[in-house]
Amino acid sequence: MTWDDGRVTLHPDLGTNGVAEKARKVIAKSSAWTYATQISAGEFTGKKTMDLLVRWSSGKATLYPGVDAAGFHGETTVRLEKSYWTNTNAMAGGAFVTNDRANDVIIPWANGSVSLYPGWTPREHTRKSRS
Repeated sequence: MTWDDGRVTLHPDLGTNGVAEKARKVIAKSSAWTYATQISAGEFTGKKTMDLLVRWSSGKATLYPGVDAAGFHGETTVRLEKSYWTNTNAMAGGAFVTNDRANDVIIPWANGSVSLYPGWTPREHTRKSRS
């Protein structure tokens, strides 16, 4: 979860503990994180751990692999600033097609269309492209 002051917290085991319990600060106050417009989780790197896909207000998108209570373990830019992703209303990671991992991304665009990226991986999307 991102906060107005740029803090990022991880809330493990939401199903059993609720949002308020066991929150761990992953990033202390950071002006950079005030520009994060959305965070979505999925198994995008294929390592059976949850990765975070972050969409920034500039259109840049960044993947953070294997985020856990210890924090972040690397960063990969998957969309450059001023990419077409500035035109998204939201994004969500999950298992939306028949597969065994939550590695699909669905994006509704400002123009009303919706894109589904099944089996999304960061290496497929690091190049400059429209979607």
